[in-house]
Amino acid sequence: MKNQWSPGELRRALGANALFGVLSEQELDQLLAHAHIQTYPAGALIFAKDDPGHSLMVVLSGLVKISNFSAEGREAVHALMNPGEVFGEMALLDGKNRSANATAIAETELLVLLRRDFIPFLERNPRVAVRLIEVLCVRLRQTTATVEDGAFLGMAPRIARALLRLAQRYSRAEGAAVHIDLKLSQRELGGLVGLARENVNRQLRAWHHEGLIRTDHGHIIIEDMTALEAIAEEL
Repeated sequence: MKNQWSPGELRRALGANALFGVLSEQELDQLLAHAHIQTYPAGALIFAKDDPGHSLMVVLSGLVKISNFSAEGREAVHALMNPGEVFGEMALLDGKNRSANATAIAETELLVLLRRDFIPFLERNPRVAVRLIEVLCVRLRQTTATVEDGAFLGMAPRIARALLRLAQRYSRAEGAAVHIDLKLSQRELGGLVGLARENVNRQLRAWHHEGLIRTDHGHIIIEDMTALEAIAEEL
């Protein structure tokens, strides 16, 4: 965790972002003049559903979970936000309350842009507005795919697809195996696929006995990627 970010480091962090990469250094500096950094320990709530949506946030370091809870306490995990990614944009644009909870999974640093500063900036920089629409479209497509998986797929393919998506974003090789370098609880994994923790536990144990996966201190290691890919294609 960095104690301080220099202006040049912040410019590079924003410049690498899909939303702000179209901006010049001067435009980035104009945006950063109104931004501030907030730090959250692991497990801290960044904002809750129905909180006022007065800011957009860029992850500088760490990891953020976007989720909601049912009345019975079941969690639906909508997204995991990595360094360089933006969240909070929907409430910022329409001025309404937050539609989900945001929680720091690891110690996290965020660059925070307030609505009162960002909306005028968007009006002066239509290229960023277009990019923001593209970001929203990508997230809508991801949500649609998740809903379709829940409606049309059985338990095993849904969990297999979730593990493959996680491996695509967070993997590192361990010989022939693939180590998912992200520690999620079975409840959180269930939240990603819309299943109870007990169902996820049962499926992971079955795959462990079959030699498809193993676990190590809360991390999942995929031992047979080909077999898991075949399960993911089952209907």
